[in-house]
Amino acid sequence: MNTGILKASWEKGWVSCLSGAACFLYLLNFTWLKWGDLVVDVGREMYLALELSSGKLLYRDIFYVYGPFSPYFNAVLFKALGAHLHSLIASGIITTVVVSTLIYKISRIFLNPLFSTLAVLTFLCVFAFGQFVYFGNYNFILPYSYPAIHGIMFSLAALYFFYRSFFKMGRYKSLYHIVSVLTFLCRIEIGLALMLSIALTLIIHGLSKKGAFKKLPHHLLIYVALPVVSTALIYGFFLVKAFDALKKNNALDIWFNTININNPFTRWLVGTQDILGNTAVIFKVFLYYLFFCVFFGLGGFIAAYVYPLRPVLARNTLCFLIGVLLIGIGAILFKKVFTYDLQYRCLPLICMLIIPVSLWEYLKTEEKTEYIFIITISLFSLFLMARVLLRAWAGHYGFYLLIPGMIIYYAFFLKILAGFLNFKIARILFSLGFLCIFILFIISHLNISRLCYASKTLKVSSPRGTLYVFDNDRENKCKELIEFLRDNTGREESLAVFPEGLTINFFAERENPLYFYSYLPVDLAKAEVAESIISDIRNKKVDYIALVQRDTTEYGYAVFGKDYAVSIWEYISDNYVLYKQFGPFPFTSAKYGIALFKRKA
Repeated sequence: MNTGILKASWEKGWVSCLSGAACFLYLLNFTWLKWGDLVVDVGREMYLALELSSGKLLYRDIFYVYGPFSPYFNAVLFKALGAHLHSLIASGIITTVVVSTLIYKISRIFLNPLFSTLAVLTFLCVFAFGQFVYFGNYNFILPYSYPAIHGIMFSLAALYFFYRSFFKMGRYKSLYHIVSVLTFLCRIEIGLALMLSIALTLIIHGLSKKGAFKKLPHHLLIYVALPVVSTALIYGFFLVKAFDALKKNNALDIWFNTININNPFTRWLVGTQDILGNTAVIFKVFLYYLFFCVFFGLGGFIAAYVYPLRPVLARNTLCFLIGVLLIGIGAILFKKVFTYDLQYRCLPLICMLIIPVSLWEYLKTEEKTEYIFIITISLFSLFLMARVLLRAWAGHYGFYLLIPGMIIYYAFFLKILAGFLNFKIARILFSLGFLCIFILFIISHLNISRLCYASKTLKVSSPRGTLYVFDNDRENKCKELIEFLRDNTGREESLAVFPEGLTINFFAERENPLYFYSYLPVDLAKAEVAESIISDIRNKKVDYIALVQRDTTEYGYAVFGKDYAVSIWEYISDNYVLYKQFGPFPFTSAKYGIALFKRKA
């Protein structure tokens, strides 16, 4: 009776829900207010929501490289809950819960409840709350880009509704259209990856099933063309409203520069700065996995060989001992060959391999629709991972780009490969062996994140919220600047932080009135953009300018005003006077420095 209740709870998802909720609450409590960064990226998300909530129009009054949904959604939260950091945290929490639910729902199409729960726990521990680099922006609670996490949320919802409406004849087409358009309104590149993967799925279905080809144009119209046209109309509205501002400020140059694949940071992310070395790592990791497949598979065959033995007690004891031995040796070998950052290095290769296998299974019978859905997610994952193709890991942009691939990762080992084993006991031991490996990977990721979060002890507070950051020179100088601005400047006075630092504006409650608010090499690649910024500073009479020691070597130019943005620095030097200095003058010492300038009378 108790076994039946437990099984029913697993099947209905109650155990998974409780497990996920407990993990989520633990991680939320442990990492509370330790997300984000005082200089890099995340301040943009704070500041845009604030500006839009005051009535400004995106793209016309303030620039943005991504779609309009996220800043307007966060602006609504600011209106409803107040202009406070907790409003953005609420946005992240909502997204994390919804993505967790979608991962479980999608995984359940081809995985059992236990493995689907594993996928959710992996998402929470590794992707949603992970921190594997210095900057605390790569998480789902206070991320560097809300459009990134919202785009993943809506794209997963679109995949789920596509499967239910197309393959299960469910009434989900309207919901599919809505979330598909919302995906585009977050990140256009995620929307394009989604449409391309669904279009290819429809073509594969049309070519492989009798009588389906005739309906292919209709299906492409409904599932691809309609969302694209709807999206184009919405972006057309913003383009009409903001065309003059975009043209005047040369904003389109920045949009094109953001997709430039030649800067060092992009090459490092993709892995093309060392193609041979990264390719060697990919195949080395794949061979490690192949070894574990053979090892756990042989153990499973040995268990299958002894399984017919009698008495039952002896058989079960032998199988148990084989399982313990497999897991024990597997754990030891894991420690020898794997580090946390290697787990997903061969994920693009796995996504490529799973496509022909799934297609073969799908062609056998029309009932196995889960296999073509695996193809859909694999294609989507590959398109997303183009930005980290040779260096796939959970850090940096991998925290959102790898999430669909993570689902395929589990499907590959726990469904596809396990399915090749003919005996049930062999499949069980094979899956348990890999389950152990996957849990060890989660623990190794958690250990790194826990170390980072535990080191964040410096409290930075203002009426708009509180963050805990690393107690080092950089963060202390930023804190001093925020406190000085609050105590020694008026709320009506304006501030621009170069080369970036909108978190300082947000916490100091000082507005940046400029159309552009990020002044990195990628933003200033065209001289016309720099001239637009100078003109904007002059016309809007910015009261204060802060120069922070933001090293931008990853973009190929290290020092603001010397290696790039020379004309902007010359204008600041001629028209502003040094008002306050925090530490050494920026870029003159290895120690972190900030200089605050005041406009000349």
